[in-house]
Amino acid sequence: MDQPSPQQQDHAVEEVGEALEMLSTSAFTTPRVARDDGDKFALKGKRAGRGVVQSGLTHECGVFGAIATGEWPTQVDVAQVICLGLVALQHRGQESAGIVTSEGNCAKNFNVHKGMGMINNIFTDESMKKLKGNLGIGHTRYSTSAASEEVNCQPFVVHTAHGVIAVAHNGELVNCDSLRRDVLSRGVGLSTHSDSELITQALCLNPPDGEDNGPDWPARIKHLMQLAPLSYSLVIMLKDKIYGVRDPYGNRPLCIGKVVPLSIGSYRQEKVEKLAADGWVISSESCGFLSIGARYVREVLPGEIVE
Repeated sequence: MDQPSPQQQDHAVEEVGEALEMLSTSAFTTPRVARDDGDKFALKGKRAGRGVVQSGLTHECGVFGAIATGEWPTQVDVAQVICLGLVALQHRGQESAGIVTSEGNCAKNFNVHKGMGMINNIFTDESMKKLKGNLGIGHTRYSTSAASEEVNCQPFVVHTAHGVIAVAHNGELVNCDSLRRDVLSRGVGLSTHSDSELITQALCLNPPDGEDNGPDWPARIKHLMQLAPLSYSLVIMLKDKIYGVRDPYGNRPLCIGKVVPLSIGSYRQEKVEKLAADGWVISSESCGFLSIGARYVREVLPGEIVE
């Protein structure tokens, strides 16, 4: 059988690249084909030539949120739950990570710890003790839109006239340039080139229909979806609640789990809806649910906002 010509080989590689790119919204697409136009999924620090296949852990970021039932203090160690959840999502990002927690309505501020590197190196016993609270969100990062620097570590925390808000984001905005111009034109400053900071600041903008009785966060989130229809999954934390958001096209994964009492018998036999809830979690993937005593409930639907 004749060997294919170099031109035929190049054409075949291009077709494979196009097919892989069509599957790039899947949480399990790896390896990816790095193109010669500076594909952002190429290994950091290297610019791949046409047709060079870059294998590796390139799933773009993982988000995780947890909230315990009842007021602070609770029997669930929320920071520990989030940390274990991020360990399970480590394959989605290895550059940096962060956790932000809140003690609920009594919270005057958020507790924050972020850093560069792997989860186990960032969150020491000392830092975990400072992450008090009955709700929190976490993030593990694989950079797509901004440099691999500590200033870009998530979750992003912003102080607003309506209180503190924290946002963790998985995805990449397709219209980030126009959204950035829109935010800047309203007199809002941006300290990074990160899509995640841009999303956080966009959420702080007043929705077009206004607000009569304080901030309407679901309306603000819907406004964000109109400004930026894709691609993202978000966990958004206020001092007493967490929102999970998936873009209208469902291009990034997000699922919900229930933290159940550590009774092995009921854990194995009872249906999840019948089990009492010690808390709730939301995550890019369900792979870490069992390790934290959580049961998978369902996927967040495209365009859905869950509280």
